[in-house]
Amino acid sequence: MTLMQTVLGPVNVDDLGLILAHEHLFTDLRPPDAPDQGEGDPDDVVRVMGPYLEEVWQAGATALIECSPPGVGQNARVMEVLARNTKVALVMPPPCRQ
Repeated sequence: MTLMQTVLGPVNVDDLGLILAHEHLFTDLRPPDAPDQGEGDPDDVVRVMGPYLEEVWQAGATALIECSPPGVGQNARVMEVLARNTKVALVMPPPCRQ
């Protein structure tokens, strides 16, 4: 059994179908040293992105790889709340050292 590490824990790859491999669900394009850069209200992100993720699910995608790196708003807390509010399995990269 091959597992994929999602935001909410490992998922058997055999249980997944279409995986969108390069997506951005939350970004903050201000300079990395801007005050509160990369912060966001998880409820706002769910409100805005939830309908799009429902469309993705209805179109047949079962997982999505959120590939925003640190410096453009990578935020694990926001992704966790979003993952708990969608049927789509969300994957994100580990924080990178800059």
